[in-house]
Amino acid sequence: MEVKYIVHRQPRDKRQYIPAHYHSYYELIYYFSGAGVTHYYPENTPHNPSRLTYIPSFMKYNRQFEFKERSCVLYQADTIHDESYYTDSEVFSVVFEASQGECDLKTLSLLDASGVIESYINHIEKEFEQKNVGYPAMINSLLTQAIITLERQYLSQKNESNELWAQMCNYIDDYFTTDINFEMLAQSTGYSLGHFRELFKQRMGVSPKTYIIRKRMDFAKSLVESTTLPMQDIAMQAGYKDYFQFSACFKKTFGASPQVYRKRR
Repeated sequence: MEVKYIVHRQPRDKRQYIPAHYHSYYELIYYFSGAGVTHYYPENTPHNPSRLTYIPSFMKYNRQFEFKERSCVLYQADTIHDESYYTDSEVFSVVFEASQGECDLKTLSLLDASGVIESYINHIEKEFEQKNVGYPAMINSLLTQAIITLERQYLSQKNESNELWAQMCNYIDDYFTTDINFEMLAQSTGYSLGHFRELFKQRMGVSPKTYIIRKRMDFAKSLVESTTLPMQDIAMQAGYKDYFQFSACFKKTFGASPQVYRKRR
């Protein structure tokens, strides 16, 4: 790995906005304190590799990371991103080049709960300030260790996240006929409600609300087809207190009201 340049820890004011931009190399951003959000495009954009380029503000993003104290964000080369701060913050970043095999990580976000990565960052800053003999090689070595640690922590957290996500999906599948509190469910996974909805849609292909409706409609259809239960009872079992809402949703999903669908079957 080779460090291209370092941006020492800097204060960021509440509500400060860093315009959309991209670099030709990896960028590791460490948030010592504060909170905010960074939006980004996962697609890479070819450009002049020797400069920092700002993007017109009218361009839209399709991904975001929320950050807080001890958050790490790693951007791949040519990833367009911006930063918005909710509180006064302190930030450090290092831009570096890495060959294949040295760093194969995609764009990611991670919480450095143990502070291990922070210790590497502090050491890198100290080396850069003192500029003792061999400091460039020492900085590159420290950065390599930081990236390896980042990768290990990310994979560990990803495995934990996948397990937690599976538990959450199992919960929804078991209780889809009840009024699930998605805000509480989001908090249990460590995300805000907005971020939870975004992640759910990325993983499941639909919003949580649409997923619930599909589960309810499939369940209702099976009862309409295989039982002689009154439609009001089926609506209640599928999670609908209002029969007319249930009937309208059923017709929208299957092209016929529950009564007509049963007769056709």
